[in-house]
Amino acid sequence: MGGKEHMEWSSCLYNESVSVEYEGTCCPSSSCSSSSSAVCGTDRQTYQCLNALSYWNCRNGTSVKVAYYDKCNPVITAMVAKACADYKANNCSVSSRFCANNGNTYNGCSLVQAQCRKANGYPKVKYAGSCSWIDSIIG
Repeated sequence: MGGKEHMEWSSCLYNESVSVEYEGTCCPSSSCSSSSSAVCGTDRQTYQCLNALSYWNCRNGTSVKVAYYDKCNPVITAMVAKACADYKANNCSVSSRFCANNGNTYNGCSLVQAQCRKANGYPKVKYAGSCSWIDSIIG
């Protein structure tokens, strides 16, 4: 039984109206749990959670990745984008500084390297600039 026939059969069996949302491959759920946090995509857009970003990519045929785990901040997003470009071009500058959620200060390239080693977007950028001594205690 094909997709359309199955849909019509289900509609009849359960006496419910069923319609096609869109043609094409079914994408994973875009729903986010209450414990999910926002992510900033490499397209500089904020997504409610990682599932929402995955759904966006599936529906639009894009390959947006996580820039960092938080709502997009225009200043941080631009600095992270520059740090990533510098890292890819092997043009690392020590002038860009980020305080991460682990209390460590990174330059752009070392932050990208740390995130690549963990492969989960952490450490997360807390703010642009060097961490204070209190950040190293409370993280």
